[in-house]
Amino acid sequence: MHEMCRLDYIVLERELKGLQNGFFNKASWQGNNVFRLKFNKGAMTIDLGKYVIADRIEEEAKEHPFSETLRNILYNSLMEEIETINQDRVIRMKFRQRGTLYIEMYGKAKAVFVGEDNSIIAYFVKDGKEKLENKAKYEIPETMPLEGKIYAKIFSGRPIGAVMARMIGKIYSKWILEKEGIRETETDYDAKTLDGIIRKYLGQLGAFTNRERNDFAVLPIFGENEKRSSISEAIKTCIENEIKENPELEKLKRSREKMVEAIEGYRKKSEESRKAAEAIYENYEKIEETLEKAGKGEMEGVNRKEKTVEIEI
Repeated sequence: MHEMCRLDYIVLERELKGLQNGFFNKASWQGNNVFRLKFNKGAMTIDLGKYVIADRIEEEAKEHPFSETLRNILYNSLMEEIETINQDRVIRMKFRQRGTLYIEMYGKAKAVFVGEDNSIIAYFVKDGKEKLENKAKYEIPETMPLEGKIYAKIFSGRPIGAVMARMIGKIYSKWILEKEGIRETETDYDAKTLDGIIRKYLGQLGAFTNRERNDFAVLPIFGENEKRSSISEAIKTCIENEIKENPELEKLKRSREKMVEAIEGYRKKSEESRKAAEAIYENYEKIEETLEKAGKGEMEGVNRKEKTVEIEI
């Protein structure tokens, strides 16, 4: 199953609009890079860097700081708007007077929740490969509008196959160019050519799956295409087939989830230790004075058997 590309998100955006003006119920982590958002109008499942669907994948919910933060801040809040930025692989969800959730699905895929002032409140990065600073200003990823004049100018002289792949995704550009009888290596084209091709196939978008490849598409690019009611249904079908056909995959997934949970536990303990160290440092003089008095027997509450004393800081 391929990772979703731009043309897939153009179709997905229409489905996500069904969640707009819905009230947030909860967020849950489902292990690895997967989490689910639930609204009174439906749900969406996100596997960072791989797929987003306007549906739910039945998995056991687990605790994670990111999902806990979303649950605490967004409960019962209205999602006023959901959209892809420039019809690309960045999803923006605006919650009334609570903040905005951005889902970046390419590169170092991540989910970032920001406040009204665009400062980072919480984040989840694919595989934990990047750390962001809370309260820092979030930089919205730059994406290019799906316009031939922009791509023709920036990538002037590049083969049309490479340019089309950047615009809509390689899995689709190759099939479309073959249908149009255009060589992928062709360099004699202009903005009008690109726009004409894109416009033609945007009017043919749907949802399909192929059982043999266990893949989905928004154009009938497979030899045998099974039509689906939505891209969310198509992707969900592929995910379920993958689990059925590869039982060992599920075992590996569970094993990885346990490791992630263990790492998260160590992270929490490390954070608690850091806070304790900061508290000691900030109250060093008070602690030193208390210990000195305790050593001289000048204060009450000293447990001489355990050699301990409680200090409020």
